[in-house]
Amino acid sequence: MFKKLENMSPLLLTISLVCFSLPALFFIGFIGYNLLSGTLQGISPWYLYPIYFLMIVIFSIFLYALVPSYHLVTRIKNNQFITEESLSLLHKIMMSAFVITILFIIEWPFWYLVAENDDAPGLILLILYVTSLSFTVSVFALALKRVIRNQLN
Repeated sequence: MFKKLENMSPLLLTISLVCFSLPALFFIGFIGYNLLSGTLQGISPWYLYPIYFLMIVIFSIFLYALVPSYHLVTRIKNNQFITEESLSLLHKIMMSAFVITILFIIEWPFWYLVAENDDAPGLILLILYVTSLSFTVSVFALALKRVIRNQLN
């Protein structure tokens, strides 16, 4: 049973990467639609514009980080995971996740204004959760990078 799972793991990782990227693409479209419709109707508050802009930047960086992730999955598939190129791919993923964390931290005051005006305190906790997830990905990539570096030496 474990042998079948071991053979299927690269396929499952590839499917999960596709499943992670589709919501990001839909979210970018949703942001663009809200920005366009709010601007045309003249009802968008000023603090939504930095949120829209930073979210588009965040999801662009997220999609950029999916490319090295896919290359890592193909390296796992070919049993070539412990190489210098894997280290550079992990470095790209780690830096992308760290930049996403920083951008979410920059966005916090604007999300606070949204939560205050909509009377939704749970929104702040949701943004804090997403920020901690991106930081966790950055730390996990750093740990994998150190493990691979130790294996190479």
